[in-house]
Amino acid sequence: MKDLVRLKALLFGLQNDRIENSRQINDLQTELKTLLGANETAYINPINTDQQQRQSTGLDIPALIELAKANRADYLSNQYQLNSATHDLAYQKALAVPDITVGVAYDKNSSYAPNYYGLQIGLPLPFFNRNRGNIKSATYNIKSQESTLKSSEARLKNEVVSAVRQYQLTQELFSTQQTTFNEQYDKLFNNMLKSFKERQIGLVEFVDFFDTYKDTKLKLLQQQNSLQKAIADLNFATGTTIIKP
Repeated sequence: MKDLVRLKALLFGLQNDRIENSRQINDLQTELKTLLGANETAYINPINTDQQQRQSTGLDIPALIELAKANRADYLSNQYQLNSATHDLAYQKALAVPDITVGVAYDKNSSYAPNYYGLQIGLPLPFFNRNRGNIKSATYNIKSQESTLKSSEARLKNEVVSAVRQYQLTQELFSTQQTTFNEQYDKLFNNMLKSFKERQIGLVEFVDFFDTYKDTKLKLLQQQNSLQKAIADLNFATGTTIIKP
Protein backbone atom coordinates (compact mmCIF):
# COMPACT_ATOMS: atom_id res chain seq x y z
CA MET A 1 0.00 0.00 0.00
CA LYS A 2 2.84 2.40 0.82
CA ASP A 3 4.46 1.85 -2.60
CA LEU A 4 1.11 2.19 -4.35
CA VAL A 5 0.31 5.50 -2.63
CA ARG A 6 3.74 6.87 -3.48
CA LEU A 7 3.33 5.93 -7.12
CA LYS A 8 -0.12 7.54 -7.20
CA ALA A 9 1.31 10.69 -5.65
CA LEU A 10 4.03 10.74 -8.32
CA LEU A 11 1.43 10.24 -11.03
CA PHE A 12 -0.76 13.00 -9.60
CA GLY A 13 2.16 15.43 -9.65
CA LEU A 14 3.02 14.54 -13.24
CA GLN A 15 -0.60 14.98 -14.32
CA ASN A 16 -0.71 18.43 -12.74
CA ASP A 17 2.53 19.37 -14.50
CA ARG A 18 1.12 18.15 -17.81
CA ILE A 19 -2.07 20.18 -17.40
CA GLU A 20 -0.12 23.32 -16.46
CA ASN A 21 2.21 22.87 -19.43
CA SER A 22 -0.77 22.37 -21.74
CA ARG A 23 -2.38 25.54 -20.41
CA GLN A 24 0.77 27.56 -21.03
CA ILE A 25 1.13 26.12 -24.52
CA ASN A 26 -2.50 26.98 -25.29
CA ASP A 27 -1.99 30.60 -24.16
CA LEU A 28 1.16 30.91 -26.25
CA GLN A 29 -0.54 29.39 -29.28
CA THR A 30 -3.38 31.90 -28.98
CA GLU A 31 -0.93 34.81 -28.79
CA LEU A 32 1.16 33.53 -31.71
CA LYS A 33 -1.84 32.97 -33.96
CA THR A 34 -3.11 36.46 -33.17
CA LEU A 35 0.27 38.05 -33.97
CA LEU A 36 0.81 36.00 -37.14
CA GLY A 37 -2.78 36.15 -38.35
CA ALA A 38 -2.89 32.36 -38.56
CA ASN A 39 -6.01 30.22 -38.67
CA GLU A 40 -7.58 29.75 -35.26
CA THR A 41 -7.54 25.96 -35.62
CA ALA A 42 -3.89 25.79 -36.71
CA TYR A 43 -1.08 24.62 -34.46
CA ILE A 44 2.26 26.42 -34.73
CA ASN A 45 5.25 24.10 -34.31
CA PRO A 46 8.60 25.63 -33.31
CA ILE A 47 11.68 24.82 -35.37
CA ASN A 48 14.92 24.36 -33.48
CA THR A 49 18.10 25.27 -35.39
CA ASP A 50 21.24 23.18 -35.03
CA GLN A 51 23.22 24.30 -31.99
CA GLN A 52 26.55 23.84 -33.73
CA GLN A 53 25.50 26.24 -36.46
CA ARG A 54 24.75 28.87 -33.84
CA GLN A 55 28.11 28.43 -32.14
CA SER A 56 29.96 29.16 -35.36
CA THR A 57 28.22 32.52 -35.77
CA GLY A 58 30.56 35.46 -35.14
CA LEU A 59 29.15 38.60 -33.56
CA ASP A 60 30.94 41.90 -34.22
CA ILE A 61 29.38 44.49 -31.90
CA PRO A 62 30.37 47.64 -33.89
CA ALA A 63 29.03 46.07 -37.09
CA LEU A 64 25.81 45.06 -35.34
CA ILE A 65 25.36 48.61 -34.03
CA GLU A 66 25.70 50.02 -37.54
CA LEU A 67 23.29 47.38 -38.78
CA ALA A 68 20.80 48.39 -36.09
CA LYS A 69 21.11 52.05 -37.10
CA ALA A 70 20.23 51.10 -40.67
CA ASN A 71 17.25 48.89 -39.78
CA ARG A 72 15.61 49.97 -36.52
CA ALA A 73 12.46 51.97 -37.16
CA ASP A 74 12.64 53.97 -33.92
CA TYR A 75 16.16 55.26 -34.67
CA LEU A 76 15.37 55.98 -38.32
CA SER A 77 12.23 57.87 -37.26
CA ASN A 78 14.22 60.09 -34.90
CA GLN A 79 16.81 60.66 -37.61
CA TYR A 80 14.06 61.67 -40.03
CA GLN A 81 12.62 64.09 -37.46
CA LEU A 82 16.02 65.76 -37.10
CA ASN A 83 16.38 66.12 -40.87
CA SER A 84 12.88 67.57 -41.08
CA ALA A 85 13.69 70.08 -38.32
CA THR A 86 16.89 71.10 -40.14
CA HIS A 87 14.99 71.74 -43.38
CA ASP A 88 12.35 73.69 -41.47
CA LEU A 89 15.03 76.01 -40.04
CA ALA A 90 16.40 76.64 -43.52
CA TYR A 91 12.88 77.40 -44.72
CA GLN A 92 12.18 79.82 -41.86
CA LYS A 93 15.44 81.65 -42.55
CA ALA A 94 14.48 81.91 -46.22
CA LEU A 95 11.20 83.55 -45.24
CA ALA A 96 13.15 86.32 -43.49
CA VAL A 97 14.66 87.42 -46.84
CA PRO A 98 12.35 89.82 -48.77
CA ASP A 99 10.79 88.44 -51.94
CA ILE A 100 10.81 90.76 -54.94
CA THR A 101 7.64 90.65 -57.03
CA VAL A 102 7.49 92.00 -60.58
CA GLY A 103 4.33 92.51 -62.64
CA VAL A 104 2.77 94.36 -65.55
CA ALA A 105 -0.20 96.77 -65.28
CA TYR A 106 -2.54 97.80 -68.13
CA ASP A 107 -5.32 100.41 -68.11
CA LYS A 108 -7.39 101.30 -71.18
CA ASN A 109 -9.15 104.59 -70.27
CA SER A 110 -9.18 105.28 -66.49
CA SER A 111 -5.57 106.39 -66.27
CA TYR A 112 -4.14 109.76 -67.23
CA ALA A 113 -3.39 108.34 -70.67
CA PRO A 114 -5.34 105.84 -72.74
CA ASN A 115 -3.92 102.37 -73.13
CA TYR A 116 -1.62 102.80 -70.17
CA TYR A 117 1.10 100.20 -69.62
CA GLY A 118 3.01 100.11 -66.37
CA LEU A 119 5.65 98.03 -64.60
CA GLN A 120 5.01 96.97 -60.99
CA ILE A 121 7.83 96.07 -58.58
CA GLY A 122 7.16 94.99 -54.99
CA LEU A 123 9.82 94.75 -52.27
CA PRO A 124 8.64 94.20 -48.65
CA LEU A 125 10.82 95.93 -46.11
CA PRO A 126 11.37 93.61 -43.09
CA PHE A 127 12.00 96.37 -40.56
CA PHE A 128 9.66 94.98 -37.91
CA ASN A 129 9.04 91.34 -38.95
CA ARG A 130 12.06 89.25 -39.87
CA ASN A 131 10.46 85.90 -38.90
CA ARG A 132 12.64 85.81 -35.80
CA GLY A 133 10.06 83.94 -33.72
CA ASN A 134 9.73 81.04 -36.15
CA ILE A 135 13.50 80.90 -36.66
CA LYS A 136 14.08 80.66 -32.92
CA SER A 137 11.38 78.01 -32.60
CA ALA A 138 12.93 75.98 -35.42
CA THR A 139 16.37 76.29 -33.80
CA TYR A 140 15.10 74.97 -30.47
CA ASN A 141 13.29 72.19 -32.30
CA ILE A 142 16.58 71.09 -33.87
CA LYS A 143 18.26 71.01 -30.46
CA SER A 144 15.40 68.93 -29.09
CA GLN A 145 15.56 66.48 -31.98
CA GLU A 146 19.34 66.21 -31.66
CA SER A 147 18.95 65.32 -28.00
CA THR A 148 16.26 62.77 -28.84
CA LEU A 149 18.42 61.20 -31.55
CA LYS A 150 21.44 61.07 -29.23
CA SER A 151 19.37 59.38 -26.54
CA SER A 152 17.95 56.93 -29.09
CA GLU A 153 21.45 56.09 -30.32
CA ALA A 154 22.70 55.48 -26.76
CA ARG A 155 19.72 53.24 -26.04
CA LEU A 156 20.29 51.37 -29.32
CA LYS A 157 23.97 50.73 -28.51
CA ASN A 158 23.20 49.54 -24.98
CA GLU A 159 20.46 47.21 -26.19
CA VAL A 160 22.69 45.68 -28.87
CA VAL A 161 25.60 45.14 -26.47
CA SER A 162 23.30 43.71 -23.81
CA ALA A 163 21.63 41.36 -26.31
CA VAL A 164 24.99 40.13 -27.62
CA ARG A 165 26.34 39.44 -24.15
CA GLN A 166 23.15 37.72 -23.06
CA TYR A 167 23.28 35.51 -26.13
CA GLN A 168 26.93 34.65 -25.52
CA LEU A 169 26.22 33.73 -21.89
CA THR A 170 23.33 31.44 -22.76
CA GLN A 171 25.19 29.98 -25.75
CA GLU A 172 28.05 28.86 -23.50
CA LEU A 173 25.69 26.38 -21.84
CA PHE A 174 24.95 24.63 -25.12
CA SER A 175 28.24 22.93 -25.80
CA THR A 176 28.96 19.54 -27.32
CA GLN A 177 29.55 18.11 -23.84
CA GLN A 178 26.10 19.15 -22.71
CA THR A 179 24.48 17.53 -25.74
CA THR A 180 26.37 14.32 -24.97
CA PHE A 181 25.34 14.54 -21.32
CA ASN A 182 21.70 14.97 -22.27
CA GLU A 183 21.79 11.90 -24.49
CA GLN A 184 23.55 9.84 -21.80
CA TYR A 185 21.04 11.01 -19.20
CA ASP A 186 18.10 9.92 -21.35
CA LYS A 187 19.77 6.55 -21.94
CA LEU A 188 20.31 6.15 -18.19
CA PHE A 189 16.66 6.98 -17.52
CA ASN A 190 15.50 4.31 -19.95
CA ASN A 191 17.79 1.77 -18.26
CA MET A 192 16.51 2.77 -14.81
CA LEU A 193 12.92 2.46 -16.00
CA LYS A 194 13.64 -0.96 -17.46
CA SER A 195 15.36 -2.06 -14.25
CA PHE A 196 12.38 -0.90 -12.19
CA LYS A 197 9.93 -2.80 -14.36
CA GLU A 198 12.08 -5.90 -14.00
CA ARG A 199 12.24 -5.35 -10.20
CA GLN A 200 16.01 -4.99 -10.22
CA ILE A 201 15.78 -1.71 -8.25
CA GLY A 202 13.33 -0.63 -5.57
CA LEU A 203 10.62 2.02 -5.69
CA VAL A 204 12.43 4.49 -3.45
CA GLU A 205 15.55 4.42 -5.60
CA PHE A 206 13.56 4.83 -8.80
CA VAL A 207 11.42 7.71 -7.48
CA ASP A 208 14.50 9.57 -6.20
CA PHE A 209 16.19 9.15 -9.56
CA PHE A 210 13.05 10.20 -11.40
CA ASP A 211 12.72 13.42 -9.35
CA THR A 212 16.35 14.29 -10.10
CA TYR A 213 15.86 13.46 -13.77
CA LYS A 214 12.73 15.61 -14.03
CA ASP A 215 14.39 18.61 -12.35
CA THR A 216 17.42 18.32 -14.61
CA LYS A 217 15.32 18.09 -17.77
CA LEU A 218 13.31 21.14 -16.67
CA LYS A 219 16.53 23.10 -16.23
CA LEU A 220 17.68 22.04 -19.68
CA LEU A 221 14.38 23.19 -21.18
CA GLN A 222 14.65 26.49 -19.31
CA GLN A 223 18.13 26.97 -20.75
CA GLN A 224 16.81 26.31 -24.23
CA ASN A 225 14.02 28.81 -23.63
CA SER A 226 16.57 31.37 -22.40
CA LEU A 227 18.62 30.82 -25.55
CA GLN A 228 15.59 31.31 -27.78
CA LYS A 229 14.71 34.50 -25.92
CA ALA A 230 18.30 35.75 -26.20
CA ILE A 231 18.20 35.14 -29.97
CA ALA A 232 14.87 36.98 -30.28
CA ASP A 233 16.22 39.90 -28.22
CA LEU A 234 19.35 40.09 -30.40
CA ASN A 235 17.32 40.10 -33.62
CA PHE A 236 14.96 42.71 -32.16
CA ALA A 237 17.83 44.93 -30.97
CA THR A 238 19.43 44.94 -34.43
CA GLY A 239 16.16 45.23 -36.34
CA THR A 240 16.99 42.25 -38.55
CA THR A 241 17.54 38.50 -38.37
CA ILE A 242 21.10 37.94 -37.18
CA ILE A 243 20.55 34.38 -35.93
CA LYS A 244 17.70 32.17 -37.03
CA PRO A 245 15.61 31.09 -34.03
